[in-house]
Amino acid sequence: MKKVYSDYWEEWVAEKDFKTCVACRTLDGKIIGIDMPFIKPPLHENCRCRIEKMEVVSEKDAEDYIDTILATDRTVYNNFAGKLPDAPWRIWYEADKTNLVESDKTTKILYSSDGLIFVTRDDYKSFVEVSGGWNHIDDLPANVVNAYTAYEVHGWKGNFAGQTPGTNAGRSWGNTINQLPTTDSSGNPITYREFDVNNRIPGADRDAERFVVGSDGSIYYTDSHYGQSSSPSGLPDFIKIK
Repeated sequence: MKKVYSDYWEEWVAEKDFKTCVACRTLDGKIIGIDMPFIKPPLHENCRCRIEKMEVVSEKDAEDYIDTILATDRTVYNNFAGKLPDAPWRIWYEADKTNLVESDKTTKILYSSDGLIFVTRDDYKSFVEVSGGWNHIDDLPANVVNAYTAYEVHGWKGNFAGQTPGTNAGRSWGNTINQLPTTDSSGNPITYREFDVNNRIPGADRDAERFVVGSDGSIYYTDSHYGQSSSPSGLPDFIKIK
């Protein structure tokens, strides 16, 4: 099968032997955004490091990994080694396939609060990307797909026809604890608005499902009121749709 490579991520690769310095060994396996500013090899004279394209898993494997995430309890992954892409708002979680498949002792699935998914099959030494893991809108529940489509048609300009009174569609959302990016790639501040997925039932509080739309064009979905409650489906706090 022909390998597919990521449009977004690369990986630092060091030659590992007695000649490898501490700096190069530390960077080995680090995931780097293609468009993100970062040092490039060589780090020093006679450096043998290189940047390689990151492989993307097959669609079938991606579905399997997502099913594993949904079937296992999530554990916070601390990313002390800094191999995974870090951001102030990002929390990393780990799902262990050995909980479900006794013969699979090495596969670990790392996924973030904002929808990134990577897999390691060699004890965190290298990674592959689960491309678009959570962000296929058609893979989300029908009520989410229907509301998203209606808001898209309406240009995210307030309520669309058929929504009940009290259904929020465009109120400012503060991102007060920086759960989502605060600036775009040019350094401009990002502001956010929130949109209810479901109609508000008269006499009841709004439920936990929301879209969050950024001034940079990004769109996120949460079914846990921004992580303030547990996701009924075991999803991350936010799924980036766009």
